[in-house]
Amino acid sequence: MKTAIKFKGFSLLVLLSFLMLSCNNDDDDSPLPPVKPNIVELAQSVPDLGLLVDALIQADAGLVEVLSGDGPFTVFAPTNAAFTDLLDQLGADYNSLADFDTADEKALLAKILTY
Repeated sequence: MKTAIKFKGFSLLVLLSFLMLSCNNDDDDSPLPPVKPNIVELAQSVPDLGLLVDALIQADAGLVEVLSGDGPFTVFAPTNAAFTDLLDQLGADYNSLADFDTADEKALLAKILTY
């Protein structure tokens, strides 16, 4: 009987030790991991991709909404210099992205962006 009481006492001591060790304050006040930006937000944060964002908006083909959603996506992002070269190649009718103002021109811009 004394052995059973000693065993219960020892078991209770071990159980209390485990409980006390497991109740430490492990709640650190570190911030949550940062949320990864979507492709449009990432492009907006890079100055050399400003014309890409403008082109996505100007094309008015739902590309901003698609690229703002869940991916995965692979985007080969043309720089501002690439868009400047494109406008030069298209000729005098296209001095800026704002010149893609008709439905056909917006469709052309969307086709260029999705190529």
